[in-house]
Amino acid sequence: MKRKIGVAALLGLLLAGALTTSAQAQCGTGPMIIFNTNSFAYEVPTPVTSPYLSPAGNSLTVVGLVQKFCAPFLDLNPVILVSGTSPDTEFTFVFSGLTSGGTSTATVGSTKIYTTVYSSAGFEIWRDGPPRDAPQTAAAMPGGPPAGAVPGAYKNGTKILSGTLANFTVQVTKTGTNNPNGSYRGDATFTGGTLYSRVQNTGSTLVHGNWCVFGCLPPAGGYSAQVDGKFDTPATPAHSSTWGAIKQLYR
Repeated sequence: MKRKIGVAALLGLLLAGALTTSAQAQCGTGPMIIFNTNSFAYEVPTPVTSPYLSPAGNSLTVVGLVQKFCAPFLDLNPVILVSGTSPDTEFTFVFSGLTSGGTSTATVGSTKIYTTVYSSAGFEIWRDGPPRDAPQTAAAMPGGPPAGAVPGAYKNGTKILSGTLANFTVQVTKTGTNNPNGSYRGDATFTGGTLYSRVQNTGSTLVHGNWCVFGCLPPAGGYSAQVDGKFDTPATPAHSSTWGAIKQLYR
């Protein structure tokens, strides 16, 4: 009997390890938190004009859904379903308080580059539900944000993480008659939330992704970009050394 229990326990440990390894393999070595593509940006009080001209002084907000958690959040699953098709807990994020410095334009050959730098601001990640109450598709986004569930439905429940954003920059390029393409990047620092202890020693984290401005916006209008992206796990700093110094470590 004891031998059977021991074998069962060992199999359980091996299975748990296999599941963790599988989840880590799906995440790779870089991402910490991955965003769903049904995430959107809007600015007030003045609309952003095509291809991406943001008036100085505008306030930028980004609201969205978390698609996947990686280490150190492998125990969080934003896509679990319970009781048939009824969704379980949802995880949402909000970037807010980003003030536009105005868009600068540069030309390289036939390509125009539109760059907007925003002031430092904050981010929050929330856990809520069931049920899910944040819009799940572009078609469900209300027009003229802030309105309806935007941003309120993205900021309820339990705040699991919060922090600051610095050097937040959006860059959109347009070559000739081609459609414009965009991307963004910023430096995120975790400062609070119920799961802050998992990342309190993380330091600055890169947040970046695509900033789609054409053919991807909610039909209701009022949004400046469709956003995806991720928080990346900071790379472990590498220290240069010599072979002689390394040998000294083992004497």
